[in-house]
Amino acid sequence: MDAAQEEVFGSLQSTMTLALKAMPATFLPIYGFWAATLPYMKKYASWYSSTSNPTSLDELADTGLLRGLIKADQQVMELTSEVRFLEKKLDGYRTMKKGIEIGERRSRPQSPTGVRRIRDESPANEDKQKQKLMEVLKAKRDKLANATARAQNVSNSIMSCRNELIQNQEQERPEEFSLPRIYWVKSATNVGVGLASFLVWDEAGGFEEARIPLTFYAAQLALYWTYYPVLFHFGAYEWSLIHISLATLASVITTIQFTKVNDTAGLLMMPYLFYMAYSVHHNYKVGVEEWKQRQMGLKVSQLLRRYSTDLAH
Repeated sequence: MDAAQEEVFGSLQSTMTLALKAMPATFLPIYGFWAATLPYMKKYASWYSSTSNPTSLDELADTGLLRGLIKADQQVMELTSEVRFLEKKLDGYRTMKKGIEIGERRSRPQSPTGVRRIRDESPANEDKQKQKLMEVLKAKRDKLANATARAQNVSNSIMSCRNELIQNQEQERPEEFSLPRIYWVKSATNVGVGLASFLVWDEAGGFEEARIPLTFYAAQLALYWTYYPVLFHFGAYEWSLIHISLATLASVITTIQFTKVNDTAGLLMMPYLFYMAYSVHHNYKVGVEEWKQRQMGLKVSQLLRRYSTDLAH
């Protein structure tokens, strides 16, 4: 074996030795990530995957039924207000006095013929106005009846869909389970984070010399590993948003500390930072949508009691 071959062999041997030495630190983040998400795999998949089969009253909003009921109720309320206004106006015509009071007539100037003008409408004109008002009122009442019927139909459709969903859930059909692609992307970024931590440890010469960056690294790992258990076990979107925001902040600080020690380690942290930013955005987006669906669910529950004829059976 010549000198060149010995040099290549020695380089490969040192690389393999370094790789084996770096392996525990490299795979530590991904092992922690898998251990934290393993008990919640189905919830994790549903958190990042949309479903076309609604499983609750809130998720029926995707079919447009809930929004349709709310829109129909708004039309009913508007038409009801218009009908009441026209009814009051018609009652005013029925009780309105013809002409004006004598004292009011004296305050008006006389006509050239010496006869005071009286603000009065002939019975024929008044009857025409009454007739026109009654026609408008009848048309509004017909529209109100149609709008109420539409609201009842949509309400009955919602009740039917909800009953069908309940029956499907009782059958306990097996659900298709598949992990979303983001799961494997996150796993890859975790490998980069672990390798970055090893480079910092190796460059600094041990834990004592890399105490500050590795302390921030440990803190962000603790926050990151506990994020999904807190989210899926307690289901508190507000607290989980704060949790993932703190984990992202710790990741940014860790990246800065790693870059001070080793530039390559800082670059390896970049995909992880993008993933953490995406997690914050996704948590906020899902939390807002969940709040909107809950508000819509409360509104629709009230409207179902008002319009649904199925509740009487």
